[in-house]
Amino acid sequence: MITSAQCRVYAKKSQLLGKTLDVSFKRRDQALVMALKWSRLADQIDRDDATTAPEFGDNDARCEGPRVNDPRRVRGGAV
Repeated sequence: MITSAQCRVYAKKSQLLGKTLDVSFKRRDQALVMALKWSRLADQIDRDDATTAPEFGDNDARCEGPRVNDPRRVRGGAV
């Protein structure tokens, strides 16, 4: 999955392309729009990471599937 740092690199490259004089006006405009979109995506990834980090932590327990013999799933089982 792409990281916010990679998005910011792409945004910077697109922004530099949009400022060059050896490309057409249309291409410059498209590059500047892409730079804005990469920046917004990086911001969104940062926001998503900030909201999910406290909930799951670094142990990555969210990837662990439910256990079939989990006593919490059995009626009257240990709590």
